[in-house]
Amino acid sequence: MLPEANMIRNSFDIWEEDSYSELAMPIKKAATKYHRQSEKRRIQNRATKVTLKKAMKEIEKLAESKDLNAYEKKLPEVASALDKAVKRNLLHRNTAARRKSMLAKKLKKA
Repeated sequence: MLPEANMIRNSFDIWEEDSYSELAMPIKKAATKYHRQSEKRRIQNRATKVTLKKAMKEIEKLAESKDLNAYEKKLPEVASALDKAVKRNLLHRNTAARRKSMLAKKLKKA
């Protein structure tokens, strides 16, 4: 996970107050627990997606600036972030493979 993920995860704690729990409260105890779990997962998934998008933007900037050394160092980090998103079912595996392939092609072209 990239270092700013914890900071991002903490910044999404404000969303807990705006959560769906105020709209309709579950009646069963198990439903309350499931709701709590889904809210926690939603916050973590959102943080992971934001981290991934930031990493993709950073590597795109490096590609535009033609800084090959920095691009080579950043590529494994982004590939790892993509793989983790697939593992957590946030991206389809073919989508991640396509993005990694595109990034590798950009490195070869430069």
